[in-house]
Amino acid sequence: MASKSDLIRALKIYRERTDDAIAERYRQIGLIKAQLAELLRMVNVDIANVGGLDLIRTEDQHTFDGTIVELESLKIVLAGNTVDIKPDIVDSSLQVIISNLSPEHPSLTVRKEHGQWIVFSSADTFLSQFSNDFLLNHLVDLVNRS
Repeated sequence: MASKSDLIRALKIYRERTDDAIAERYRQIGLIKAQLAELLRMVNVDIANVGGLDLIRTEDQHTFDGTIVELESLKIVLAGNTVDIKPDIVDSSLQVIISNLSPEHPSLTVRKEHGQWIVFSSADTFLSQFSNDFLLNHLVDLVNRS
């Protein structure tokens, strides 16, 4: 049978590991929220001068490692078309799905890899790096198609 001091030592080790795991989880959540804020700032810069545009912001709940995380989603309504920008947490990383942006790619996935925003098609095929003109060019195409 374990002694009282062994049990206390085991509980302290368990608590330290649990505290470290919780701290790491919240560090990752902070990183995910910072990346999403950066991406949404880029989107706002892209569309700042587009007229006739409505932005609808919502907060959606996501589960990450047993914790509920609120992440902002964005709907862009332009010329009768609605573009959805929805974040998700996949493999402890931020992944953003952009839907209804272009007919050739019904949904696009944006992830940050090695410090760069990367755009993938719905088939997970690399398309391009996300630049400040990427979204604006597609929104202009939406207006032209309407």
